Amino acid sequence: MIALNEDCMCTDVCKEDNKELLGQGTWRLLHSMVEHVERTKDNEQLFQNFIQSLQYLYPCKECRNHLKKMPLDSIEMTPLWLCEFHNKVNVRLKKKPYDCSTFKQVVSHFSE
Repeated sequence: MIALNEDCMCTDVCKEDNKELLGQGTWRLLHSMVEHVERTKDNEQLFQNFIQSLQYLYPCKECRNHLKKMPLDSIEMTPLWLCEFHNKVNVRLKKKPYDCSTFKQVVSHFSE
């Protein structure tokens, strides 16, 4: 996979307010994909590729670097996997994790 130039600096995106908006939009997209895209073998592979590509293509360099440190070898296009992945990010950001046993609350939060 070809990576973005590491010197790429998206300074506007990395400001705290913008980074929060970028993250919210990203989670909305990912949760919507898992909820509304048919889970086929091909779509599962495309989803895995998409998640893995974020460590190279995500506009925020700090976030890309965090993604590069996360294990991305067992990606599943399921609400439970995405909830657990989302919680790993929430814990790192010192945000309240979601209860993945009732992950419908996560999906409904991002479908609003």
